[in-house]
Parts: sequence; C-alpha cells; structure tokens
Amino acid sequence: MQSTDTSNDIILSVDSLKVKRGEREVLKGLSFFVRRGEFFTVLGSSGVGKTTLLDVISGFVSPLYFGNLVWTDNDFLFSLISI
Repeated sequence: MQSTDTSNDIILSVDSLKVKRGEREVLKGLSFFVRRGEFFTVLGSSGVGKTTLLDVISGFVSPLYFGNLVWTDNDFLFSLISI
C-alpha cells in the first residue's frame, strides 16, 4: 500500500512572502509550493515582481522581506524566515 502523504515531496515552500524594495512593496503575501518533479513557471506583466521573487529565492538579493521561504532537497535546506 502506497502512502498518500506527499508533504515530504515539497522542495520549495513560500508562505505569505512580502518583499519591499525601498518604499515599494513588490510582493504582497505570496504563497505557493513546488513538489519534487514539478515544473513551476512565473508569469506576469512587466514590473510585477517576477525577477524579485527569483532573486529572493536564489539569495542574490536580500531586500526587506516578511514571511517564510523554505527550499529543501536531499542534501540541502535553505530557509529564509523573517522577524
């Protein structure tokens, strides 16, 4: 019998992420998760925060942020948890 619990398959979890650059709130309460083996696409108009999201996930920038971002893999755990 196969388990239906897929919570261990989640490799990226973002919960209530808010990102500010200067006085501008670029991301407002973004939440999503990605499971192992899934493809994830970020779509949106110019200036809505696609690059900012990818920069925060990758760790390239550290703007003021709130919320939780957890990125896991077999040998890797990356977590941004704001205060």
